[in-house]
Amino acid sequence: MYQQKISQMILATVLILGLAFGAHAEVKESKEVAPKTTNMTAAYPLQEQVLPKVPPVPSSIKNTKEITEYVAAVNAYMDAAQKYIDAATDDLNLIVEQRNMAIQNANKIIEEYNAFFEKHKAK
Repeated sequence: MYQQKISQMILATVLILGLAFGAHAEVKESKEVAPKTTNMTAAYPLQEQVLPKVPPVPSSIKNTKEITEYVAAVNAYMDAAQKYIDAATDDLNLIVEQRNMAIQNANKIIEEYNAFFEKHKAK
């Protein structure tokens, strides 16, 4: 269930990034993308699996020990969250880069294909 949701989120993100980078996506109303369509061989790590537990809020502002522990826990959480966000961004950038290379290679193959048959066209 999580893998299906992750796949859908990644696919949606890749499509959004593709549009942002100038790729033109053609969506056909009669054809839906299969929710299990993915190139991933393993489930992407969910943030809830990677990040530490959310630190509990201290019971009182007067308890300096609790406040000190809370500040340290929030800082640790934020550091872990930033690391996860940066890594996810790098992963998405790699996915977009590889997708773009696949598009370029497919276009090159089609150009070669068309040129071959144009060259050998019956006269």
